[in-house]
Amino acid sequence: MSKRNTHPKKPPHPKIPTSPNSRLHTQKPPHPKDRPPTPTSTLHTENPSRPSMPSFPAHLSPDIPNLSRPASGMYRVEILPTIEQPTTTPLQAQPLHFRTITSIFVGSLLVWLSLLWPYTQPLWPLPQTPEATLNFLGSAHRALGVLLASTLTLTAIAIPLTANNYTPKLISLFLKNHLNQAMFALFTFANVFTLFAIVWSGTARPPLWPLAITGFFTTVSFLLIIPYAFYVFRDLQPEMIICNIGRGIIQDLSRVPSLQDPSHISAIRHRVIQDLKYLSNITLRSVERHDRDTASFSIDALRCILDHYFKLKDTMPPHWFEVQRSDFLAHSGELRRQFQENRTFLEGEVMEEFAMILAASFGKLHDIVRMLGETMSYIGMQAQIHNLPRVLETTSLYFNTYLRAAISLRQPNAIYMLVFHYRKLAEALMLVNPERTVKITFYLDYYGHQAVRSGMVFVANLIAYDLADLTALAYQRQASCRKELFQHFLQFDNEDQMRRLPGVIKSHIKLATTLYPLDALEEVDALCLALQKVPHDLLSDAFQQIDGVQHSTYWEVTDRRKHNDYIEPAFRPYFDALRKRLHASPSTPPSAIPHNTHTIQ
Repeated sequence: MSKRNTHPKKPPHPKIPTSPNSRLHTQKPPHPKDRPPTPTSTLHTENPSRPSMPSFPAHLSPDIPNLSRPASGMYRVEILPTIEQPTTTPLQAQPLHFRTITSIFVGSLLVWLSLLWPYTQPLWPLPQTPEATLNFLGSAHRALGVLLASTLTLTAIAIPLTANNYTPKLISLFLKNHLNQAMFALFTFANVFTLFAIVWSGTARPPLWPLAITGFFTTVSFLLIIPYAFYVFRDLQPEMIICNIGRGIIQDLSRVPSLQDPSHISAIRHRVIQDLKYLSNITLRSVERHDRDTASFSIDALRCILDHYFKLKDTMPPHWFEVQRSDFLAHSGELRRQFQENRTFLEGEVMEEFAMILAASFGKLHDIVRMLGETMSYIGMQAQIHNLPRVLETTSLYFNTYLRAAISLRQPNAIYMLVFHYRKLAEALMLVNPERTVKITFYLDYYGHQAVRSGMVFVANLIAYDLADLTALAYQRQASCRKELFQHFLQFDNEDQMRRLPGVIKSHIKLATTLYPLDALEEVDALCLALQKVPHDLLSDAFQQIDGVQHSTYWEVTDRRKHNDYIEPAFRPYFDALRKRLHASPSTPPSAIPHNTHTIQ
């Protein structure tokens, strides 16, 4: 037997951390008999025409989504911490203070009229002569006229100015608001009734009831004008505009499942698409003004709309998915047909708006780029949870489009954040949808090479680290796609230019160090063989740089908090053994170089 096939006694493994928060969590999963029962029902009514996707097991690692079913029988989705589920819903209605204030004023007025009027009449006697009556009604009419004119002026100036800054949809929202209609109806009716009261008071003995009603409407109008002004100004805030548009879209979506008339369904679909574009326009204008809060709030509203739509999608009638050219004038015919065949026109419209927002945010608001990456990862996870494979495919389609745009426009910060969140989506889908994880790995490999051809070499270093971390995690979780991920990683440096990049070299070293205690012997040998092709000086520099990193986190604020070159103390012995193996003398014959990880000493 040759020396190569002999395996000396393997040194004891250092203790590997098994904390739930550690990425090196390699504790074996519990036996199937000891595992908690996995719910068998689904989150929604299954669509027989749609291919099924694997559901999430209940015993997953803490860093991927987990489904739990409380006693109420309804599923609760927890996104930990790979893709965090937002804790607030931007479309929740704020407290309507106008109703409270109005109720207090009107209630107090009615109590005064019903209880105190008989006792206050001697103090405030009604006019007893025609001249006094006309003076009273004339004063009330002038006051009500000024009140109506002031309200019209206020709204005629404030509403168009705000609509010009954000969206013209505000005008229609204001006109359709029932409270605004009621207030203008009250002021108009009070003015008209006062005119008739003046005519009725021209008699010799004018009746008292027109005077009482005029006094009532005058008092109510002046009591309500202050709360109503606060209400109007509150509705002019950008957050409230977004909430009102978003709630309108959700109400329209909720009505569709109960409709049968194709024309009515088509009208609602057209209105929903237009409202989505209004929300996108608010974001675009906010980005132009560097209004980060409004832009992020609008993006979160679009996410909430998709959350609601995913719950209703299986109940939508077939006419809902019949896309018309008038709804997608900016899209090509092939893309419209694909949306209609996949029934993803609404998701595609939202992601198309995200593409416009992303292009406008390049070089301006990095927070918006980061939020778009997180939102796309969240949408992909929700598509998996709701068993929507075509939506997940559309998510990858637009993720790739965003990466292509960032590389074409040479936006390093955007590439940095998009690649990170794309990798996080692949990690979350690793156990439940390994095929999609393999595809995402292929896409990252492809765009890494495209970035190098565009002169952005650092992107290849970045993606090499991500592929190494993704592969290491697959082996730690014993994912079924780990072999395919490893082959993609090995093929990433198939070009001489890629093989000499420092990030590519160090990612090979880190992956080999991580895989050794996991008994992935063949993979470690393959990595060592690839590293032996690297020039000796570059390999030595890579080991020195990794060895010099003593802290696990970056000293700057980035999405990737863990330092790419950090080796945990538990893996230091394997790192040192790997360095001794690869630093063998060039004159050493190949048979003397240990090729199996059992011989690393």
